[in-house]
Amino acid sequence: MGGHMARAANKKSLRLLFSVLGILAGIVSQAWWASPTFAATSDYNVYVANQGNGTLSTIDSTANTVTGTVPVGQSPYQIAVSPDGLRVYTPNYLSGTVSVVDTITNSVIATIPVGPNPNAVFSDLTGSRIYVDVNGEAVIKVINAQTYVVEAQIPVSTVGTGHMSPDGSKLYISNQYGDSIFVIDTSTNMVTDTIPGIGPQPGQITVSPDGSRIYVSTQAGLTVVDPITHAVIATIPEITNGTPAITPDGSRIYATTTGTGAVKVLNTQTNTVIDSINIGSDGLHAVVSPDGSRVYVSIETLGMVDAIDTSSDSVIATIAVGGGPGSLAIGAMSHPITKDQCKDGGWMHFSNLTFKNQGECILFVNLQS
Repeated sequence: MGGHMARAANKKSLRLLFSVLGILAGIVSQAWWASPTFAATSDYNVYVANQGNGTLSTIDSTANTVTGTVPVGQSPYQIAVSPDGLRVYTPNYLSGTVSVVDTITNSVIATIPVGPNPNAVFSDLTGSRIYVDVNGEAVIKVINAQTYVVEAQIPVSTVGTGHMSPDGSKLYISNQYGDSIFVIDTSTNMVTDTIPGIGPQPGQITVSPDGSRIYVSTQAGLTVVDPITHAVIATIPEITNGTPAITPDGSRIYATTTGTGAVKVLNTQTNTVIDSINIGSDGLHAVVSPDGSRVYVSIETLGMVDAIDTSSDSVIATIAVGGGPGSLAIGAMSHPITKDQCKDGGWMHFSNLTFKNQGECILFVNLQS
């Protein structure tokens, strides 16, 4: 019995050691979101908000398999990942809450009441604040990411969804019923500008890596905007009511669009559609991997996520997730979940744990089971 108790104590001590190491590593790894430097596609997870069954799924981008699913609230919408990859935030539209998911334990560690119909969450670049788009109150709530206390409320007339600028200084929010987008200064938490003439019912937004262009999906097409002059540079009618996702070099946009069963590929220099990738049914949301080699697209009606190879613009994997997959987000792979993730040099590519060798990485996996 004494030997069993000693082994249990040692296992507990090792778990604590790895947890502390993870926290310390997370403190110094805040900057990847602003400037991704991933060496390979094995360095990240894809998180999927399953609107139909109220869960969050994790996809290992190496194997294109689901490694975990956790219940959150009802109808999770546009999710966000903390810069260190340790937290995923899900706004639960029908629950009026935001779930905080620990990516190491794959469990909900906090549930934040925010008000009716939260539609989207955005993390700042330091990981210290999250911005919650509360549709039912027409307000953006600024929440301390450590204490979960609401620090500020930013009133807007109507709320759609949005995107943070690359430098984190601005948050762009679509004014769903006003054909415009709001510009929020994140240093003052105030609406400092409104960009008009975007098009009918603006929705999903993305921003070029250099911050010089804003792309807004509308019923009339994808609108390209200069954030300085507010000029509409182009409208691409082939891309309507979808989600635009831009490559890290800013050269292409992969966008879902309604009624086509395809993902459209846009050349951002010419603002022309250069390819159409058949995915069998309308995609709902899209994200591009940090190295630009993959695009992930949720297909709500099929309960699937497609992985697209950007070198060939073809679907290379179809991953079954949950009921009604919607929003997608990519986060640094903070820790190994399976032994296979430690092999072939994988032990060197985790954002919040540093291993000396493959064996130490596998030991960590064994201790988590």
